[in-house]
Amino acid sequence: MSNLLIKQVKYIGNDYIYESPILSSGINILEGENGSGKTTFSSLIYFGFGGNVKWFKEDKNDDHQQIIKDNSNYVELTFLISDISYTVTRYFYSYDIHIISQNEVKTLPINRSPKKDFTFSDWILNKLNIKVVDIYQGSEYYKINFYDLARLFYYDQTTSPDRIYKRPDNENYVSDSSIIKKAIFEILTGNSFGDYYQAIADYRKVLEEKATIKALIQNFESLNISESLEFEGKNSYNLNKDLNELSSQLRRLEDYRESINSNENSTKSNTEIISSKRREYSNYEEKLIDLKKAKASILLDYRKVKRLKSDLILEVTHMTKIIIANEKLNLFSPDTCPYCLQKSVREENKCICGNTVTDEQYQKFFYTKEEYFNILKSKQKNIETIDNALDSYKNEILKKNDLIAQLDYKLNDLKSQINYLVKGRRIVKNLELKEVNDKVFSIEKSISNLRQQIKIEQKREQLEKDKTSIDQRVEARKRDMELLKLEASKNMDDIIISFNKKYYSLMEKALFDCTSARISPDDYMPIINSGSYKEASSNVSKRLMYFYTLLHLSLTLDIKFPSFLLIDTPENIGIDDADLINAISLIDEIGNNKSSMNESQIILTTGLQKYPEKFKNKVFDRITKQNKLLKRRVFDIGS
Repeated sequence: MSNLLIKQVKYIGNDYIYESPILSSGINILEGENGSGKTTFSSLIYFGFGGNVKWFKEDKNDDHQQIIKDNSNYVELTFLISDISYTVTRYFYSYDIHIISQNEVKTLPINRSPKKDFTFSDWILNKLNIKVVDIYQGSEYYKINFYDLARLFYYDQTTSPDRIYKRPDNENYVSDSSIIKKAIFEILTGNSFGDYYQAIADYRKVLEEKATIKALIQNFESLNISESLEFEGKNSYNLNKDLNELSSQLRRLEDYRESINSNENSTKSNTEIISSKRREYSNYEEKLIDLKKAKASILLDYRKVKRLKSDLILEVTHMTKIIIANEKLNLFSPDTCPYCLQKSVREENKCICGNTVTDEQYQKFFYTKEEYFNILKSKQKNIETIDNALDSYKNEILKKNDLIAQLDYKLNDLKSQINYLVKGRRIVKNLELKEVNDKVFSIEKSISNLRQQIKIEQKREQLEKDKTSIDQRVEARKRDMELLKLEASKNMDDIIISFNKKYYSLMEKALFDCTSARISPDDYMPIINSGSYKEASSNVSKRLMYFYTLLHLSLTLDIKFPSFLLIDTPENIGIDDADLINAISLIDEIGNNKSSMNESQIILTTGLQKYPEKFKNKVFDRITKQNKLLKRRVFDIGS
């Protein structure tokens, strides 16, 4: 189990700024009036992790004006996963997330594409020790991601409490289907379900491979039916026997033709033939010299490009160290003295040294954090381009080597022919030689056809072997899937028992007239008082206690749930303040003697004094309509 613990939340823009205090484990409360920025705070966290927040985009009816109209703005989150610190930065106009840790600097996309198959979601799930699996729904499949799982640890204000799960970022019949919601619950609570869903994906893949092989065999047989009839449907073993027999006949004919050649003088003088062969030899020799020169030139260019790649790798390494150093030392500041590295106060339109200079001229020598990332990405892209060039050079060198080898073979062959002619070779031109040549040609044609048929037959046999292998793999994957399903189901039975026990314990304290509370084993949705409870305000407690129970199980059982809850302003649907405060106070019921709440984290935003008095010291910030979350930036440029 890997825990998620947020340490600090920052919003930085040209016009507005926010920086939270250092957050701790246990409960952290942001107290504020309606309209002061509580939901903005929760949304900044979700956005920083790659979530889609609709009011952070331009919309005529529902957008966040301060953020929409700000420039160069971004969210920065600092968090721990299993005691390792990470800082992620996401700009509001970008679909990438920048990640910095002690020994790592990387940029990952939010959205998956054919060219960018590894996303930020994959990265963070890997850090949380949660498998990224494909969930199949009919012919469609859906790759589970961090934002799906967040639907059970982000209690947002906009989702109706009777839904339990947060609404998906992109709501459609697949993303909000019962299959996906079940998978989310099972992956977060049942340790075997990650393996089970992976087994389902593996089974579906081998079924697709089986269908592909079957189609290949059918197409192969329809395309090669005429050849099969010509050779009487022989297999590759019998075809090879025929080939050996024809090859033996060919050798005997060639020996016979050679004996004829040795019995009659050539009508063409040896001198003419030798001269012609020597001229041919000289031409090939010149081509060989030119090829070797061309290869030497390419090798020289290859070594130059390789040295350039080494230099670029050094630059990227240096740039990475600069970014890491800036994260710790904050080096990139235009108001830092370059000698003592202390913050200096300068007059407007004045340099640190006192000379007159515009702010635009002064700041152009200081790269922003984003510009350093862009430079790093550009240099990394250059390395990819150079790798492509190196591959091109390698291919060209291999082609030159092949041509050189062919010319060497040709020259050696010509040399042998010349030596043979010099010794005085005799040839004949009678009808007997023509007849022998015709027979040789006929057999060579038959041999060529046989070899082609042998390749076809070998391909057919290989396809049949592949089909047999796929059939075996299908059965093996099916057995694995069924075994894992049995194991996962048994594990889930235990989880449901533990969940129901804790859920009822919380619900009977949250609702005075709750007589039973459990979840359905079919879809894991809560059933209160055997399904007869209808009071709308009870949905707040029903949903909140559901989230509490998941957090409790993460502390008391070994499950994948990351021991983290983000709860945004739960006081809706007319719940009384007393009932709300009572529901919040039940946080103390989470955990046990071995694993207490301090081993997890809850970030709660709520109204003024709408929390138990005992949690007063857990309030990390108070905001009002006059003192909102986002503060307008004030630049101190000196007197």
